[in-house]
Amino acid sequence: LYNKINGKKSLKDYMQANFLTAKQTLSVMGAACNAVVEAEEYMLDPDNLMLKPEYIFCSVGLEECRFVYAPGAHMNVKKQVRHLSEEIIRRIDHSDGKLVDFMYGVYETVVMDNFDMEKLREDVCEMQKQVLCREKKLPLENTARSVETVMSMMH
Repeated sequence: LYNKINGKKSLKDYMQANFLTAKQTLSVMGAACNAVVEAEEYMLDPDNLMLKPEYIFCSVGLEECRFVYAPGAHMNVKKQVRHLSEEIIRRIDHSDGKLVDFMYGVYETVVMDNFDMEKLREDVCEMQKQVLCREKKLPLENTARSVETVMSMMH
């Protein structure tokens, strides 16, 4: 099993030392959703993805995440997304009310056994647009191209 993680740090190590900003939280959640959806697109079993923070390797600012795919692992990916959400909620910046509300909404979604991963991915993307607007103080409609750029960088 090989995964190129040069210069990357596990999400677990990062979260032990830092609280996650909205941008970082959404980057990780978006990357996890993308990994699951893309595994399915490549006809790989997403239950073989390892979505525990110790197996997610991220760049310094969490802009880029790499995931371990372990054939034969057969871990329920939806339960893993739920547990990942729980771990992230513990380490988000709780002074950001919108982020807290969003992540608790995500949690309400992922506790359902048959939640739609594609819908979750869309919700994360929409929240990324809102965060980008807040950072740049732009109206929401002007961010479509910027968000497409960000999303393409996450693939």
